[in-house]
Amino acid sequence: MRTHPVILVSGILLLASCGGHKPEFVPAPPPPRPAPPPPPKPAPAATRIRKPAPPPKPAPPADEMRPVATDDRVYYDDATAFRDSIRLIIRDPDTWKTTWLRATQAQATSPELPQIDFQRDMLLLVSAGRLNSGDEIHVDSVGLQHGRPVAVVRTTVECRPFPGDAYPLEIVKLRRSDSALTFLERRGKTEDC
Repeated sequence: MRTHPVILVSGILLLASCGGHKPEFVPAPPPPRPAPPPPPKPAPAATRIRKPAPPPKPAPPADEMRPVATDDRVYYDDATAFRDSIRLIIRDPDTWKTTWLRATQAQATSPELPQIDFQRDMLLLVSAGRLNSGDEIHVDSVGLQHGRPVAVVRTTVECRPFPGDAYPLEIVKLRRSDSALTFLERRGKTEDC
């Protein structure tokens, strides 16, 4: 039998390439990691739940100012024992009695104490301190500004003052409130200046 030289040479080459060694075991690479899931798709606009918008801030209460009525002006004098500038809120009968005696002590005869229903009303006393004769102090108006109770106090001075000192004082009545009251001060001259 005759062997074909090409087959013989191929066989020799094949044996030579193996080198006569056992084949080495090479482990297979690990399987690829799965891809992360895609992000969830947004819900259609019709089914999307929205947070409700915060409620709007309430509007501040409207300013409510009213002039002090003539009937609510309890007392006025410019010769009193109140020698300093004072703003006083009177909410009880005992304070009222003491204040009345002090306010009227310069009178030759002390006027009778006006009766006040302190369950319903309160009093404001405003004193200007030392001014000239003819100068005045008044509570012009009371009410609410920006939701806070206020009283507007106006001091009016004469352009050509009379000689002598005066200590103007006014007491007015208004509806009772236990809230803090802010006094708004206004100062001006008489109209004939």
